[in-house]
This record gives sequence, structure tokens and C-alpha cells, in this order.
Amino acid sequence: MRTYPIYFFILLMVLATCVFAQQIQISSIDDAIAQALEKNPDLESYKLNQEKAERDYKSVSNYRLPTISATFSGVNNTSLPVTQLPGELVGQPGTIVEATFGAKYNYNAGINISKNLLDFQAGYTSDIARVNMEIAEANHSLYKQSLAEQTALYYFTAIITQKAVDVQKIDFETSINMVELVEQKFSQGILDQYAVNRSRMNRNNISQNLNTYTILLEQCRSNLRRLYGLEPSADIRLIETFVSLNGGMPIVGEVAPDKSLELNSLQLKQADYRVKEQRAKWYPQISLTNYIGAQQYRDDFGMSFDSDSWSKVAYMSLNISIPIFNKFTTKNQYQSAIVDRNRYRHTLKQQQNESLLADQLLLKEYNYSKAATDAAKANFTLSRENADLQMQKFKQGIISLETYLDSFDDYLKAEVAYLNLLVDTYSYLSRILSRNI
Repeated sequence: MRTYPIYFFILLMVLATCVFAQQIQISSIDDAIAQALEKNPDLESYKLNQEKAERDYKSVSNYRLPTISATFSGVNNTSLPVTQLPGELVGQPGTIVEATFGAKYNYNAGINISKNLLDFQAGYTSDIARVNMEIAEANHSLYKQSLAEQTALYYFTAIITQKAVDVQKIDFETSINMVELVEQKFSQGILDQYAVNRSRMNRNNISQNLNTYTILLEQCRSNLRRLYGLEPSADIRLIETFVSLNGGMPIVGEVAPDKSLELNSLQLKQADYRVKEQRAKWYPQISLTNYIGAQQYRDDFGMSFDSDSWSKVAYMSLNISIPIFNKFTTKNQYQSAIVDRNRYRHTLKQQQNESLLADQLLLKEYNYSKAATDAAKANFTLSRENADLQMQKFKQGIISLETYLDSFDDYLKAEVAYLNLLVDTYSYLSRILSRNI
């Protein structure tokens, strides 16, 4: 009797696992992409990169503000410096007297305020960091474009492959019935062993196709789980049907620009700022420093906090730095930055031209593939009707098994051609849709 609570607890755990298993429903392509943009785990890395770039920019963007620091120092003059003085100063004419000056212990405390009045290099460094922040955002947008394309491709392929699996199951049932019919006629002496073997080979071929499509369907579902950050056991349910999908291929007249071009443009912009930053190393720098503090001198170890023991110290200094010669380092760095900028300029121009050609080709591929898919669909429908008609004729003994199997092979070929063209068309559409993210 004591084991009943344990069994009851185990049953509750199993039921809880079934109830709380991850489950996701996707109703349309827009829903599929929206959920991917919301749930994809890799997006967090791009958000963190954006946050880091923003922090880096803020760390250098306030270069115009002054720097304020509190300072304190204590000095133990273990051996005070000796200065030679004329003996006349101490009543010993004609001699040289060695005298020591200063106290053994020296304390300094104060506030140091410094500000760059003229620093072109710091300004360009800030511009580089700002563009780097924009690059992080562009990388984020580019990844979302890639994510949308992958999601759309796996979504469309999963729906089309599910339809292929359903069709193959029907074909497999038909092939089983055909094998039974041929074996029956073989037992009656109407057909020979060759006909039996042909019918069985036809059944095995359909079984191979069914398993191949099933594998592809599982791959699509697995990739969708990966993009959504789901567990391997998560259930993905596609609400949209093949019928609605097949009738919804839109007419596309233009393609939005590839987001990689924006990234290349920002890289060129940053390279231009790097050239200016290196060139600014030849410019003078002007800074102002203001120090306000106090000093305390003692002959014995210790420190007094009495205000009378401290002497006020304050000074202001203007610093002007003009570079003259640094072993040609600045010149070489400047020339290197120019080469880098020219490289990015060449890459951007080349990418723009290639992107324009690729987009034009993409539109043509989609429209031609869409037209080819319509023709393949018509052939698929006609070949299926022909196969059904030939089946009836074979059952009535009007035609031979060879004639029927030839028509059935034509049907299978038309089916594969139609489904493959459909996947190709939607792969082109996936790339087009991703540009609008």
C-alpha cells in the first residue's frame, strides 16, 4: 500500500511534462518571421554588441569636459640635497659652506583640473566610436535579414514537404494495391514474375521517396526549433496549408536594398575618420591645467590637520604641444589609413554593382521560376489524371502493366519536378521578403 503514493507522484510528473512541453503555432509567414525575431537566442549577442559600442562611444564622446582629480602625496627626504653657498653669507668669508635646505617630510594635497582646449585627434576618435556604434546596429539589422531569410525558407519548405509526404503516402497506398492486384493476376496465370517484380520495385521506389521527404521535413522542423531557440522535443505546428500557400505567390516588381551595403558604407565612413585621426597627429594640442592645494613641511614623522600647518599652493599652466619628428611613425600610419580607406571605397563600389546585378537576377529568377512552377503544376495535375485513367484501363485488362507503370512514372516525375520548382520559387521569395525586415 505504501507504493501507491510513489506511483501517483510519478504519474503526476509524467502528466506535467506532457502539459508543459514547449509548443509553438505558426499561422503565416509573417508570424513565422515575427516569432523568430522575438525568440532567436543569437539576437541577444548582437544587442550586447550594440550596448558595448554605445558604452565605448560614451567613454570618448565627452572629451571636451574637464578632468578633475584629487591628489595626495607624501615625501620622505631621506637625504636632503646639499647646496654650496659663499661663506660671506654665514660670517665665514673666503670659504664655501655646504648647506641643506628643506624639511625631511613633505606632504601635498589638492585638486587638479585639466582641460583640452584644442585636440582634433580626440574629436575624430569620438567620431570613430560613434560610427562603430552605427556599425553594431547595422550588423544587428543584417543578421535579422539573414534570420528572416532562413526562417522563411524553412517555413515554406516545411509546408511544401509536408504536402509531398501526404502525396507520397497516397502513392504508396496505390502502389501496395497495385502489388496485390498484380500478384493476384500472377496467381491466375495472367501476368508473369517480371510484372510482379516491376510492381514491387515501383512500391519500393515510392517508399524511398516517402522517407527522403520525411527526412527533409524533420530537418526543416529542427532548423526552425534552432532559430526559435526551442528544445529538441518542442512541437511546431504549421497552421497554414499547402493550398493557401500555393495560391499566394505574390507578384514582385522590385527588391529592397541589401542591408550589407549599409554596413559597407559605414565601414568606409569610419575609415575616412581614421585618416583624419592619423592626420590630426600633426596638429598642435593645447591644454589648460589648474591646481589648487596645500603643502605641509615637517622635520619629524607625522602629519597635522591643523589649518595653520598647511600652506596654500595654487597655479595654472597652459601647455602647447607641437609634434616635430617621431621617426616617421605618424606618416606611415597616415598612409596606411589612406590605403585602408581606398580599400573600403573600392569594396563598397564593387558590392553596390554586384548587389544591383544580383537583385536584377533575383527578380528574374523568381518570376521565371513562378511561371515554370505554374506549368509544372499543370503537368502534375494532368499526369495524375492520366495515371488514374490508366489504372482503370489496367484493371479492365485493356492495357498492359508496362503501359500503366510508364504513365505512373510520368506522374512521379511530374510530381518531383513540380515540388522542386515550388521549393526553388519560395527560396527566391524568402530572399525577397527578408529585405523588408
